[in-house]
Amino acid sequence: MDYLIIHNKEAIGKVVEPKADVTMGVVFGAFVPFPTYEGVRPVFRIFAEAVGTTLAGMSQTDGVKLDRYYRERDALDLSVTTITGLPVETLWIGIVDFSESLGDDRYEAEFCVAHINNGVNLDQK
Repeated sequence: MDYLIIHNKEAIGKVVEPKADVTMGVVFGAFVPFPTYEGVRPVFRIFAEAVGTTLAGMSQTDGVKLDRYYRERDALDLSVTTITGLPVETLWIGIVDFSESLGDDRYEAEFCVAHINNGVNLDQK
């Protein structure tokens, strides 16, 4: 089942053929951006800059940029729905955008599904 990522009531892209890590509650897959993604792209480029890749495939992490990314990502107030519009309760949503350095097909998205047990959200603080 594919999913839509929503910002300000508009779909910014689609997660296609997702996989899941059930033990972690994380869904991930290729991300296909829509034209509306351009409005939030700068936030997700911060992540790419923060974790940067070198030509040898090694990564370097910039903790200050990573902290900034998480703050700005969370401030976007993104949401996820199924393709048919059913909401998916999430704890966080991320888009990995390495398109500048690795090409236009280098997008991935992931989100953590809120855990519900007997009607109680186990992740609520």
